[in-house]
Amino acid sequence: MTALTVPATPSETARVFLDGIRVPVVFSVHSRFSRALNLQHTDGRLLLTVSDASLGGAPLGIVASMPPGVALNKEATGASASFDGARLALGPVVLEVSRGPGYRVTFPVPEGKAWWSPARLESELAAAARAGHDKAPGLGAFPARAEESRPARLWEDRLGEVTARLAGGNAPTAFEAALGLLGLGPGLTPSGDDLLVGFLAATGTPWSADGSRELLQRANTATTLISYNYILHALERRFSTLVGALLGALWTGPDEAVRENLRALLRAGATSGRDTIRGLVAGLRRREHAGG
Repeated sequence: MTALTVPATPSETARVFLDGIRVPVVFSVHSRFSRALNLQHTDGRLLLTVSDASLGGAPLGIVASMPPGVALNKEATGASASFDGARLALGPVVLEVSRGPGYRVTFPVPEGKAWWSPARLESELAAAARAGHDKAPGLGAFPARAEESRPARLWEDRLGEVTARLAGGNAPTAFEAALGLLGLGPGLTPSGDDLLVGFLAATGTPWSADGSRELLQRANTATTLISYNYILHALERRFSTLVGALLGALWTGPDEAVRENLRALLRAGATSGRDTIRGLVAGLRRREHAGG
């Protein structure tokens, strides 16, 4: 089989990670989606996400510039991937990983008042969903939507209760609510975890450094490995390029830029994008209550 060689760009975090590991190295394929796959180093719990350009870049990720009409996961077969310091081999797909500084994934806590209020963001999210912007292929197969089954409605109700405490409570209440979100809901990235990532993007951590360490320690056993990785990065202000773009637009506008980035994040997954935006709404509400 002829190898397909494509250029690829790492995140700023992945650049540091790849420079720090001993090569050659073999990663195992932890999970696959239609436009992305997660690679796991045998020595730890960090996941390196490889995605195609249409999906944007993960915090610890590599974006592959696949040719038009060529799907990453249809070509990148096999249960492992090897990296020699310059090339990442995924079966017949070989990524030529750029030596540049990498794409940006570190975003500071926004200052001042957001361009949109939480009520406006929530309303626009509902409008985008009605227009079908949350029905794109996304990452691949996901669990049924909340409204489709009674057990799902039960955890959705629980999610709403916990989110209200996260948005409006004092620091101890918010911390307990954050713990309650871990692993809440079905899927490889449960809704509660996605919501928590969105909340952290908008607010930072309204609790102590010890609280953040405890939260991460709990996440280690309370949720999936994929979610654990996203929470780990979020606590360090590292987010996907799609989350970072929406976060920036929410504070600078104009309206159409916010809508465009909201829709792009919704297309990232059948539920993950939506739930991350719900977390941004909760974060905006908390900032509003705090007068910021």
